Amino acid sequence: MTVAVLRLTGMPTDQAAAAAAEMLDDPGKHPDLGKLLVIDDTALLVEHAPVYGQLLSARFRVGTLLCVTVGPRERVGHEDKLLIPANLGGEEHPVLWVGDLSGVDWRLGEGEIATGHASYSGRSGLDELVYLLSFDDVFDQVREAGKQLPDGVASPGLRLAGSDDEATSFAGALAIAIGRLGADGRSVPVQGDEPLPLSGTGPADGVGLVPDGELARLRDAVNTSVSAASAEARQLGRIGGLLGIGGLDPAARVREVGAALAALRTRVARLLTEVGTPGGLPGRQLTVQQRQLVTDAGVLLPKPALAVIKGGGAAWDRADGGGENPGDQASSPVFDAIIETVRRGETLPQATERLSVTERTLLRGMQAGSQNPTEACPDELLLALAAPPPPPRPGRRVQLAVLVALAVIAVPAAFRSGLHGLAPLGGGILVAVAVIVAAVWNWKARVAAWRNGLALRAARQAATDLTDLVLAVAASQWSGGGTMLDEVTRARNTLDGLVKELAKHAVAPPDPGAGQDVVPASRQAEVLLPYLRALVTGVLTAMAAETMVNGEPALQLAQATTADLLRQWADAARQHGALARPPFAPETVKAVTEGGRDGELKLVTTLVQYEPAKTMWQLCRHQDLDALDLSGRPQVVTFAPLRSRDALGSVLPKETVWLPVEQYAGLLRLVPLLPVSRHRSWVSDETSPEALA
Repeated sequence: MTVAVLRLTGMPTDQAAAAAAEMLDDPGKHPDLGKLLVIDDTALLVEHAPVYGQLLSARFRVGTLLCVTVGPRERVGHEDKLLIPANLGGEEHPVLWVGDLSGVDWRLGEGEIATGHASYSGRSGLDELVYLLSFDDVFDQVREAGKQLPDGVASPGLRLAGSDDEATSFAGALAIAIGRLGADGRSVPVQGDEPLPLSGTGPADGVGLVPDGELARLRDAVNTSVSAASAEARQLGRIGGLLGIGGLDPAARVREVGAALAALRTRVARLLTEVGTPGGLPGRQLTVQQRQLVTDAGVLLPKPALAVIKGGGAAWDRADGGGENPGDQASSPVFDAIIETVRRGETLPQATERLSVTERTLLRGMQAGSQNPTEACPDELLLALAAPPPPPRPGRRVQLAVLVALAVIAVPAAFRSGLHGLAPLGGGILVAVAVIVAAVWNWKARVAAWRNGLALRAARQAATDLTDLVLAVAASQWSGGGTMLDEVTRARNTLDGLVKELAKHAVAPPDPGAGQDVVPASRQAEVLLPYLRALVTGVLTAMAAETMVNGEPALQLAQATTADLLRQWADAARQHGALARPPFAPETVKAVTEGGRDGELKLVTTLVQYEPAKTMWQLCRHQDLDALDLSGRPQVVTFAPLRSRDALGSVLPKETVWLPVEQYAGLLRLVPLLPVSRHRSWVSDETSPEALA
């Protein structure tokens, strides 16, 4: 923008002349005065006529001049008139009369009722007008429009996306966006049973036993001894065991199982006692010492989402893994998961419900992991293994019968075949076989019954249950990261603070242009919703770093952070338009929702094609409306973002000014004054109220 601005408001003529001379004579500070916008007081306009002459006579410095005069008309007799020096106005140097900084909302027409303009942006009508006129092409268009105005004088009216005139519709759009995000404070039932997708919420999620670690070795020792005892018991049930051959002692093997299982239970109990619950509270981070105890026992834990501090406590790891730079952002699996759900399009009530489901899931896991090792491996089991019942003993008569039977069977066939008188011996062989089979079968059944009462299967299961107990506790209490209940609580407090602050803006202020004159707020909401999600994720990111804040202080801090970002957004909207990207929204956040880019283009089109006779922000008092000439169509200057030109160039008026700012659109309405309401003269005395009375 190369439009130079000279403010003469409140200056006596000599000071105004000095200000003009300083601007003219200092090309270093004011290099380009080709387009000069002068802001002056209506009451001083005629008195400053020599100053305008001074400016306009500098034809090698000042190219074109446009004046904005501020204040009510002068009372001349029984009429109020706008008094203008003759070297202003006309076709060359238009004058825009701002009768009142606050202005009114008014539909162009006789008898139309004006309403007070509700200002929510903090910027006056003069501020908005001067900002708009600071664009070269708008300045030129207004100068051209001035040639069609009687005496080159007009009352300006505004319809600006994001400025005071659009502040009410912007507030309505924000309210709609807040409602779509579910942050309007209403109690809406939410269905859902899915927890947040956190790492470490299940026993197999990054938790396990080191294959050659201490607990794994102790568990394997139990399983190996169980296998050895079972094998020897089966060997006892064969014929060799029946005859007492091989020196088998399966009871000793069973006692070895008991000793191995007792060693495993003792180690598990010691580990659970030494490590305990991190920080004394469920879900907190292990200290260095606690984590070392777990590691020494041969338990694998996922990489901590928290940087462990010696002596207890924890600090969040930084995003870059180092955390030494002051600008690093903290990362929390719980907060990260919520941010991801919000980015995916879920509402805040849905995110809150997911937190509740996650909390219940974690509590169930902790309850499952809170049992005592004696529940997994009862004392009764160890006693049974330490003093197993004695194995069955075969009777000597049975053993003798089996030996005789074996001897009968062992008689050489040749010997038997040569003793023809002993033919009946063949029948004896059959009897011997029957004796052996019956004896072995009975023996095997007795040994099997004894083996089934040894609780070897229970010992193997107890070993598995003991290691599973450690894994369950490790997953639910020792893994840190995504399983921390205090993080879930902090996240819920953060969402509560967010919703509490956003709910204040969920009720839209009254829109003076209600009805068909209103730019559909729902279209603006489509553009604003991604930025609102960016605000929410910004608060969540900031709160993730506040690891020491919980409970009510966390809620209050989240609420204050939300309010601060909303103020930043409002400031950006006042300066660059309501649809401009707020400072907290990264470039990766696009103003695209279900309406997509089309929603933004429709909004710009609606603003620029707005009927100039409808309700607009007229920069005057209601008493000044009778000074406006309503006999013809007002002059109009339309403008839109340059980035929309390719898509809308053939749709919008060909005179549309394309501004090099993001999402700033609307129109400027120039309503001429009635002849009786204006007066131009070269001579100051002739234009004084006394001379005209």
